[in-house]
Amino acid sequence: MGYNRYIYSDATLKAKAANNKAGLLKNKKRSDIVAYGTELVLSQIKYEPKSYLEYGPYWWAMKKVINARGGNLGDTMDEEIATVYKGSSDEETFTAAFMFMEYYLDFLFNGCRSF
Repeated sequence: MGYNRYIYSDATLKAKAANNKAGLLKNKKRSDIVAYGTELVLSQIKYEPKSYLEYGPYWWAMKKVINARGGNLGDTMDEEIATVYKGSSDEETFTAAFMFMEYYLDFLFNGCRSF
């Protein structure tokens, strides 16, 4: 199956990740956007377990990163989707996931799981 929807260009992800990192450093005096994003996602999931849907197809790759950092979100995984919907680094994967979340919240119904 060919996947081509919701895939951001490498240039877009690189620029957005750099911008996010600079903003985090300026506003929170932190530079690890993956650690910060992990904290946000884990607290969000704890509060509303189905909020993982907001990350759409990027959820699986982001979940892998979170689990690798000790997040313990379980073993269920869609490897095919995780391989396609990710950035070239963990920072870019989180950037893409949060970009998709913005799209999801603006244009899709809460609870939507078809992309």
